[in-house]
Amino acid sequence: MSGPLGPIDLTDVDVVPVSGDRALELTFPAQSEPGVYSITLGPEITDVSGNPMDQDQDGSLGEVVDDQFHGQQTLTAFLGRYDFGTATSPVAAGYQRVHEGSAYSASAGFGWLGGLIQSVDRETGTDLERDLNFAPSMSFAVDLPNGIYELTFTIGDTGRYYHDQLGVFLEGVQVDTIDTPAWQVLTRTYEVMVYDGQLSVDLENLGGLDWNAVINGLDVVWTGPDETGPRVANSSPAYAAAAPVDRVALYFSEPILDGTFTLDDVVGFTGPEGAITATAVNRLDAAVYEVVFPSQDVLGGYELTVGPEISDLSGNLMDQDSDGVAGETPDDRHTVAF
Repeated sequence: MSGPLGPIDLTDVDVVPVSGDRALELTFPAQSEPGVYSITLGPEITDVSGNPMDQDQDGSLGEVVDDQFHGQQTLTAFLGRYDFGTATSPVAAGYQRVHEGSAYSASAGFGWLGGLIQSVDRETGTDLERDLNFAPSMSFAVDLPNGIYELTFTIGDTGRYYHDQLGVFLEGVQVDTIDTPAWQVLTRTYEVMVYDGQLSVDLENLGGLDWNAVINGLDVVWTGPDETGPRVANSSPAYAAAAPVDRVALYFSEPILDGTFTLDDVVGFTGPEGAITATAVNRLDAAVYEVVFPSQDVLGGYELTVGPEISDLSGNLMDQDSDGVAGETPDDRHTVAF
């Protein structure tokens, strides 16, 4: 048995019947680290007639590895529950208070990054729903380990106010536009990948008749590690460019780990007159890089190929074909043709 921190000591294991003679329970020291846990059983577990396991059902019993059972589970964890309201309104059980003065601090690990935040307590509804923070534009941050998270928002107003065209942005990407009727509070759940150690939540009024974005509550649940490799999502130039050209910009699907995209990762570059040697790879942004080369002005087709040994912040190699198997050559290389 192993977990996200490595092998698990099974010295305190016990196996007890839980239902009849077919269901058994395996107990072990309590585990609390979020992540993927795996277990392997058998095959020297026998039925009442003494037959060992035949997990693959091929008629050959007790084979190692074929007749072992392999199981896997992901342990999730609430890494934050935030109740947005006033400095004195009730806080829902298990939640942390956030009010208009809760500016982000590294010691707290969460808080407002921006916005002219205001708060109100309607004094009706549950402790989570009755109060809220509001502003035309709000930016909230939570320090988190890199990984995949499920976020559940509680948004609305138990008073007589509706809120329309409320834009929800996670990690800088808009994921929804919400309208909440008067007297009602809604819940919405989204999945997001955190790459840089901090979750960013932006709520924006996108127009409509109400001027404010609002939030009542936020649940943050860790659901798994980042196991998705980066890919080139776009490039410039693409398809056609006016001469001369001396660089190609590559826009990745997620931030790239510094030092993993170098000249060695430019595995091919040709033009109408043959091979071209790239001279530099420059980082323009966390997910944007450019490949620089001698200025080209000969008209015709060019092809630049990179990868797949370029990794994201979690160490995952490129998965350009998005098949879940990273770092494949040539499948996970990317070619820019223009």
